[in-house]
Amino acid sequence: MASFTVCLATWLYILLTPSLIISQEFPRRKEEYYRFQLTHPEIVHDTGYLLDGSEFRAYIFKDSVKRFFFSVDEDNTPVSITVTPCAALLEWQLTLLPDEGSGDGSGDDLEKNFEEQRTGLRTDQSRTLLKTYVGNTRSTYLSHDSPAGDFMLEIRSPETDTNVYIYATTTPDSDQPYPHLPTDPVLDITSVHRNTLTLGWKASPTESIYNGPIKYCVTANTDKNFDTFCGFQSFHNNEPPPSIPPDFGFGFEFETEIIERHRESRRRYKQRQREVRDNDFRIECVGTKTQHTFTDLLPGKQYYFDLFAINTRNNFSTAYKGTTLKIRKRNHHKIIEMKDGKVITSSVRKSNSPKSFRFRLFEPTDDLLFTVHPCSTQVYAEVWKEKEMIRGIEVSELKNLSLSQVGPGDYFLKVSNSRQRSASVKVSVTTRPSKYPYPRMPADTRILEFDKLRRCDSVVLAWLGTKERSHYCLYKRVESNERRHFRRPNTCHGPDMRKKTEKMYCRHYNTREGKSALTEQVQGLSPGTTYKFDIYVDSYGAETLPYQSVWVTTKENC
Repeated sequence: MASFTVCLATWLYILLTPSLIISQEFPRRKEEYYRFQLTHPEIVHDTGYLLDGSEFRAYIFKDSVKRFFFSVDEDNTPVSITVTPCAALLEWQLTLLPDEGSGDGSGDDLEKNFEEQRTGLRTDQSRTLLKTYVGNTRSTYLSHDSPAGDFMLEIRSPETDTNVYIYATTTPDSDQPYPHLPTDPVLDITSVHRNTLTLGWKASPTESIYNGPIKYCVTANTDKNFDTFCGFQSFHNNEPPPSIPPDFGFGFEFETEIIERHRESRRRYKQRQREVRDNDFRIECVGTKTQHTFTDLLPGKQYYFDLFAINTRNNFSTAYKGTTLKIRKRNHHKIIEMKDGKVITSSVRKSNSPKSFRFRLFEPTDDLLFTVHPCSTQVYAEVWKEKEMIRGIEVSELKNLSLSQVGPGDYFLKVSNSRQRSASVKVSVTTRPSKYPYPRMPADTRILEFDKLRRCDSVVLAWLGTKERSHYCLYKRVESNERRHFRRPNTCHGPDMRKKTEKMYCRHYNTREGKSALTEQVQGLSPGTTYKFDIYVDSYGAETLPYQSVWVTTKENC
């Protein structure tokens, strides 16, 4: 009965006078009482007394202060008290309460002291402040020669309801409950390839030196880094509020309110658990491996990676220093570099963003000439300097976009296609006319046929020449009248795409000598036959351009 009276008086004192300085004697821990607590967890909940060498999980309501106590029986005793926050920042302080004797007082004395303090008849005595802390990370108070007495730990959560873990011991050197970190406890990113990332780290000395039972768990999420493993679990709703022991309390009315708040917290936890999306976070436990690869990460997402070393014997964990990385979006329209006078052939698909080509100009120039050559489909082309658009235009055939008196900088040619079919296009840029890759075509690129000179076996063709000495090749192909209704030809296809049997001849003409119109009599044709004639021209550049095709049917009777 006396033992029960001591326990009851202690609990009532703690519960009803939290704002007063404790001045009466606290009961010393007896071995039989310690064993009793191990099998009755409600004792810790009721009295706030922490067991030596055991981690206790508590739940702190927002803006409320919760107190815990830890007894030391002898002077010069090592003491270590560790507080691990979970879901929120914590404010806590540790004080040493005044010691008032041997603690052998009777139950009647304790009841008398309690009554005096409850009615405010006793005078507060000073406490010794040992440590204060505000933060999200695990923090430890450690003393190797603590005096005998009772330690009071006061914890407040200013942000939200949260779990907290408390570990108190008088044998910190031998306990070593938490995994040790290496001298460089950093989670390193060793490689990144598109949406795949590999992480590496150094082994915990608990494993590598002391052969302790360690496993590593790597986490990835899109919210933030975490300083504790329970912090990660709480944030992603894997750390429910602890259940209240079935024999909690003594039946007071205010205890019903505490129980109801715990039940409400567990109801909110279950509701949030249904709302958590699987792709918001990942956790991979990899045993004793010291590297891990995450795959299928989402482009454009900022990921936060954390590593926790976990003692598999007691599930205590220690966090490495985490890292973060934004997974780059795959650039389907990467910038293509242009060189002076070089032609680039590219395919432009229908897309919300154009295909970009960049030319870097390092010194001022009088003229900068961009050339856009759509092969068969109209495109839209824009010329930009840095982030400013200079010119934009619809382009259905070869088009030169000229800039005058331009300065150094990055110039961009952006080509887009609004049609369903992909569009082939050739682009080039030059600062020197001699490097212009195309023949300079006349304004009229038709091939004319003189019907009055048409015969059964020959026709006469005429076309306007280019403005320089050029090389012309004539091709013919027999076609039916039905094939004349065709889609737009691919003007990027040159004579190399034609059959050798279709080639008639190639000749050089120099129109600078005053001969702007060129004529050619084509012989050896068959009577009453339809021919398609094509002329391809190139000057001294790399590119060939076609004239517009012409269809001619020879006379059937001559």
